[in-house]
Amino acid sequence: NQVVRILSATYATKGWDSPTAKVKVNKETKRQSKITDNRRWYEQVLAIENNVRRNYLLIAAATGIRRENLASLKWSQVDLNKKTIHLPTAKHNVNVTLPVSDLVLGYLKELHRPNGKHVFPAPKSKSGHIEDPRGPQDGTIHDLRRMFSSACYKARLFGPAVKKLRGDVLS
Repeated sequence: NQVVRILSATYATKGWDSPTAKVKVNKETKRQSKITDNRRWYEQVLAIENNVRRNYLLIAAATGIRRENLASLKWSQVDLNKKTIHLPTAKHNVNVTLPVSDLVLGYLKELHRPNGKHVFPAPKSKSGHIEDPRGPQDGTIHDLRRMFSSACYKARLFGPAVKKLRGDVLS
């Protein structure tokens, strides 16, 4: 749909007939976050007693990292001194190293276990790490990616910068 709109606008600026004029676009529906009140969500997350689940949700909201990349994060991928997270299996199999804020660093340090393998361990899961933690208001991790992106836009960070900070691969 977006390509059709861009092509149509490009041709229109030149005064040309658009080759997309007869293309039928798909109906789009705006994605609605289940998190309706960010402040209330944050307060509810802070009240979670399980620090693995709580910090997972807080780090997801503060970084915008994809669910599986964050859930399966290992301590070998985290450099607390350099303040980075390395995602060797990011989408499209491209390695990504992300800077982390002091806030995220604090959450990571709270979870750090010198002999631990996973940053977000879950001993009862097959994988050994947290699987699909739901946050308050049934918000999904993708809702947290959108929350992160919205915060970036409000801070006047746009497009490629936001994608890079979330660990997205720029094409």
